[in-house]
Amino acid sequence: MEYLSGIFEEYLDSKGIQLKLTTHHTPEKDGISERLNCTFMEKVRAMLIASGLPIFLWGEALFHACYLKNRTSTKALNGHTPFEAVTGKVPDLRNLPEWGCLVWVHDRSTGKLGVWAKKGYWVGFYHQTNGHHIYWPKKRTVRVEHSVVFSETHVPVPHDADDVELEGEENDNESEAESNPDIPIIPGDPKVVMNAPNLPNEPNPVPPAAPVANEGPCRLNRNRKPS
Repeated sequence: MEYLSGIFEEYLDSKGIQLKLTTHHTPEKDGISERLNCTFMEKVRAMLIASGLPIFLWGEALFHACYLKNRTSTKALNGHTPFEAVTGKVPDLRNLPEWGCLVWVHDRSTGKLGVWAKKGYWVGFYHQTNGHHIYWPKKRTVRVEHSVVFSETHVPVPHDADDVELEGEENDNESEAESNPDIPIIPGDPKVVMNAPNLPNEPNPVPPAAPVANEGPCRLNRNRKPS
């Protein structure tokens, strides 16, 4: 039904585009559009998982996926990008940030002695004002910001399931200990059973001598020579 609105039909007529409809409940006949939708959702899922951001930001991730699609070469345009076909310019993606990366936003609302940078997460461009869409975790909102500094390394949001033990991880330490008996024993780990290293035979240490009881002062006998 999204293709039957009057505004959409007027737009197609103004661009000289011919509309072809299909029978309902036959998505297999819309191979190109359905496949593109599937590709977009796969990119959205990958960006959400890699960044660790909440799922309700899927719309921001979808906008960024469309941004990348319009700046990616395609066989339909003989290796050119849709952006280049419309504007005649080659897109510049050299400084393209990673979706969901950590950023610092300049903010002087805290006064002269306050913190002038707030931490947020980048979720896309805002081309109308050359700004950036920034997600604020504490407020769970997205705002358009201008003075943004990107972090050098991407710091993802911690996942809630980072402590889940995957299959095969519990026996890694035991197998490593069995293969290498010279590994030192790790205290406090009940799962690790390791053999002590083979040390060379050392002589038995000599016990210290027992202390002598104090018997009082001693007097030395001196023999005098006859005069």
